[in-house]
Amino acid sequence: MEDDKIQKMLANRIMIEKYILRGRAEVRWNKSKRKPKHFDLLRELKLEFKSLYSEIDERLDRRYSEKELEKLILNIDSNLPKKLGKFKLSDNRKMLMLKLIHLRIENVRGV
Repeated sequence: MEDDKIQKMLANRIMIEKYILRGRAEVRWNKSKRKPKHFDLLRELKLEFKSLYSEIDERLDRRYSEKELEKLILNIDSNLPKKLGKFKLSDNRKMLMLKLIHLRIENVRGV
């Protein structure tokens, strides 16, 4: 993704939400020829496997830490050798990653 698009997305939550909701799973469900959207698939899985979905939801509650995720993402390239410095992620890209993951988790919990 280009840097200018990242900046636009960071400034516009609606763009980020649309980006997330557009995503499609890499599996088919119920003999469908089309790949379902991620959150549509999660809704179907929740209906069919309620107890498993509840277990996953509980695990998210126990393990997901916004602070730990932020620490991980912001330092993801901190040990990159200097000669590979051109591959470091920009601060804007890291912030977008944080927002995307956080919003996806919010959406998973809301399914």
